Amino acid sequence: MLQLAGDSAKALGEFKQLQAQGTIYQVDCIAEAGHIDKIHNSKEGQEAFKRFYSYLEQMDHVDRVVARTSMNLYIETSHAKGNDLAERIEEGVSSFSTLRVSGNFFDFADLDLLGGRQRIISRFQDFQEGKRIPVVLGSNFQTFYEEGEMFFDSSGRQYEVMGFLKAGEAYAAPFESEKAIILDNWMMVPRLAEPLSEGIGYLTDLVSTYFLTEDESLMEKIVQKAHNLNLLPFEYRSLEEQIARDINDLKNEALTMGSVMVLIFVFATTGMISYMIRYIQQRLREFAIHSLCGARNKALIFRIFMQVGAPSLIADIWIIVLFQQPLLITCIILFSFLYGIGIAAYPLYTFKRYAIIDILRRNE
Repeated sequence: MLQLAGDSAKALGEFKQLQAQGTIYQVDCIAEAGHIDKIHNSKEGQEAFKRFYSYLEQMDHVDRVVARTSMNLYIETSHAKGNDLAERIEEGVSSFSTLRVSGNFFDFADLDLLGGRQRIISRFQDFQEGKRIPVVLGSNFQTFYEEGEMFFDSSGRQYEVMGFLKAGEAYAAPFESEKAIILDNWMMVPRLAEPLSEGIGYLTDLVSTYFLTEDESLMEKIVQKAHNLNLLPFEYRSLEEQIARDINDLKNEALTMGSVMVLIFVFATTGMISYMIRYIQQRLREFAIHSLCGARNKALIFRIFMQVGAPSLIADIWIIVLFQQPLLITCIILFSFLYGIGIAAYPLYTFKRYAIIDILRRNE
């Protein structure tokens, strides 16, 4: 329940951050796979994309921000650090979730950086193909890498660790996911870390671009320019509409899942309280005899409370193992402590109402 609430709140916060940027559009390709392969595998198609990108570079009153998740960063497992953070490991190669971004993405997504913000942004903005590639790592990589450290990917490209993201940093990609993407296990490199001419680089870069403009006619011109160059068929869409749908979906999910979880929670609570009362009732004579033999009330209360405390402690250990968010873990452990006290409160009250003599007489 706490994680659902936290994830929803994080996503809503990121969506509001996007909305604060102004009117944002994205271009979507509506071509079939065969058409895409034909364009990208032809010399004419590559030249057309180059002219199209030159046109985009010269456009006024349009800011472009790129955040591309289409390709991971691959490192040989034997040379990689933090393999536990990899998205997957296959055939001796570790695949790490990677964002290829433009230099202005850090301000666009309002990401907190460790290691000199302006220096990192400048390196991303000034990066040219063929140079040593700057990389910013998620907070969980701090255990394995140091600022300024070098490493190579499986293709022999060299990377330099420029800094790290603060723990819990995230960004919203409404057309990819209705949830905020937590970047603790992600790597971030410049969008030109690989030439756009490789594979379908031009297309993936284009559909991963946020266009910030208040003039919708400019988006129509972009789509028309692609048509004039005989490129793939494109259409543009507004993030405002998608964000509104995602927010509505988040609220519906929170309401639906929250209601189910609350029912389970209430059912479990009722069952545990009933068990505790039954536990005390079955052992009243035993508790009374222990009291007569010198057992203190604190010892008896501790024995009762541990009926809840022991399973709660085991559950909290699993919480620490399963979840990697310190704030969430702290909240859950604190809640489990208060929950245990609440569960034991009424049974303890019932226990303390009985006098020892009454208990012994009733059980004769």
